[in-house]
Amino acid sequence: RWSFDSLVLIFSIIVFAQLLGYAVPQGKFERQPYPDNPAREIVVADTFEYTADTDQVTLPPWHFLVAIPSGFSGAQEIIFLIFIAGGVIKILRETGAIDAALHRSVHRLGSSPWILIGGCLLLFSIGAYFIGMGTGLMVIATGFEAVGYLVSCYLPVSIGPGLVILSPLYFLLSMLKAATTLSEKFALAAGLIFGPIAHSVTSEFDLLIGGGAAGIAGYLAERWRRERAL
Repeated sequence: RWSFDSLVLIFSIIVFAQLLGYAVPQGKFERQPYPDNPAREIVVADTFEYTADTDQVTLPPWHFLVAIPSGFSGAQEIIFLIFIAGGVIKILRETGAIDAALHRSVHRLGSSPWILIGGCLLLFSIGAYFIGMGTGLMVIATGFEAVGYLVSCYLPVSIGPGLVILSPLYFLLSMLKAATTLSEKFALAAGLIFGPIAHSVTSEFDLLIGGGAAGIAGYLAERWRRERAL
């Protein structure tokens, strides 16, 4: 079966990024210190300006080769953290400790899935806060999101919005196909109703509020069905 090696894919992305540097107009935002961490800077909205022709920088063709070790040097902390964490997880997998813990958790908490789901969310939250898992996921998601929006800008108006909506449509159809119980189907339908309502109230917590309300509605629907069956 034909497949891409991960290193080849990463190298191709680096080369593609440099080629975009020759085609995409150069510009920059003004930056200001982050309020909670002055050592970091954030961009200032509505301050983008194109770079003058005299100030533009043209990268040499071999720059992508230099960018690789420079990137390793700038991200050495998170790289070594991933190596160490990956080694620890590999050792635990080889000993069977992780698989045994998962099987035991499912066996003991199978009748209370909300405890199991809540525990998994807590573990991932702790990992995101203390060992930088959230940073890595955000970087990957932001990178691909930027590429998607950049490509959509060069597409016709009638095609661009259609491609942008493919992602939520894909997840909607996937969840619809995977839904087998009444609670899952009811929660999905309730999410389509509560989501727009929550967004009209607050655009910052709409997913949290709409998803929570839909999940509660699905749970109540399943509980009502079981009581009716008795």
